[in-house]
Amino acid sequence: MKNSGFYLVLIFWGNLLLGLSSCDASSAPLDADSRLRIDTTVVAINRKTQLEIDTACKRARNTELPRLIDSIKQVRKKEIESQLRSIPK
Repeated sequence: MKNSGFYLVLIFWGNLLLGLSSCDASSAPLDADSRLRIDTTVVAINRKTQLEIDTACKRARNTELPRLIDSIKQVRKKEIESQLRSIPK
């Protein structure tokens, strides 16, 4: 158990060195075909994500918005009734 801290530090530094050694500045730039595939993939992911976000927004607009409006109306109605009761007759 005494050496567990040492092993954790050793594992940390080993992983750090492995991670830094994988960064190779001499790697060749991407060719046109690779860039096109990456761009196409990113565009497809963006479209799919946008559709999911739009669907979630429509669902929230159809379910949450009416509930929130009703809640606000109830609170406002109680405020108006309270104000009307405070008016001297």
